[in-house]
Amino acid sequence: MRVWIGIAALLAGGLVSRSDGAAPAEFSRGVEAQQNGNHAAAIRLFTAAIEADRSLPDAWYRRAVSYVKLGQAPGAANAAALLDTALADITRAIELDSNNANARNLRGSLRLTRGAADLAIADFAAALRVNPRFADAARGRAAALLRLGRADEALADLNNVIGLAPHDHTAYRDRADAYRAKGMWAKAAADYSSVLEIVGGPYSAQAEQTRAQALKARGDCLMQLGELGKALSDHRAALSALGKDGPAEIARAWAERGAAVARQGKADTAVILFSNAIEFNPEYLTAYAGRARAHFSLGRYDKALADCDTVLAHNPESYLDYLLRGQTRDKLGRVDSAAADYRRALDAAKAAGEATDSLVKVIRGLQGRK
Repeated sequence: MRVWIGIAALLAGGLVSRSDGAAPAEFSRGVEAQQNGNHAAAIRLFTAAIEADRSLPDAWYRRAVSYVKLGQAPGAANAAALLDTALADITRAIELDSNNANARNLRGSLRLTRGAADLAIADFAAALRVNPRFADAARGRAAALLRLGRADEALADLNNVIGLAPHDHTAYRDRADAYRAKGMWAKAAADYSSVLEIVGGPYSAQAEQTRAQALKARGDCLMQLGELGKALSDHRAALSALGKDGPAEIARAWAERGAAVARQGKADTAVILFSNAIEFNPEYLTAYAGRARAHFSLGRYDKALADCDTVLAHNPESYLDYLLRGQTRDKLGRVDSAAADYRRALDAAKAAGEATDSLVKVIRGLQGRK
């Protein structure tokens, strides 16, 4: 109603040169085209409405929406320019109507994608002042707050979103991400479980992707909680829908957890974690190297030797693994081959420019025991 009252006033004053009703008619046709997904036509029609009356905030806002849709389309050749234009249109809409919560929310989203989290928060906050029940704005502000490491504030917004939209799986996913940022693994896992309950069958391709991501994320949390069997089950279930990079991502998560557990002196658990990493990516040499060290700590020298051999067969410049294999062979009484590995370790370290005085001292010390 506000928009068309403005047009009526302009027409009464004779300030619009086009025929009576041109702006509202073209605006309405633009809305119809936009709703039908014809954004190029919508832009032309909203432009015509703006040319008839440049004081129409909704025309500027809706044209911005169509520019965003075109700019975010897969393979958009001029995406940056389209989004720049959208941002300019949204800003004009806000100048004309500072209480346009939708425009504030959209500008906040665009600013967030450009890394301007502080500016995005200001826009989302303005939208929420106009409409405190605006779930999208609360979700957007939470995302911006998380980007700045302000997880507690983000959680408050996400709790609000879930209260407003209890069946919105994205709110649970985002809150789970906030819990993860705070190391609250059990709560995060529970929220990922909510995502899986909400995104049930029958499955579209998008739903399958959402479920796979939630399964992977819940598996990550369960791993942190030490529930390794459940974590492994989740990761296996997620694998088929994660794409070509999925196995490597999952393997990296297991190996990173394995390294953390090994630093805590829990070599038995580290072996399990590194083994699971290898299951998902049999070519992941970091996992073999980590497992070799864990086996060595447990006195399982034959297994440590096998893992060292695997690493060095594919990466013969790894001086640390020559060093470990030499120590392992020492433990197995293979003195000559151990000495050869120490020499290779020293040569490889020198070639890599990493033969520090302390490393040389260690290797010389081991050689001196022969």
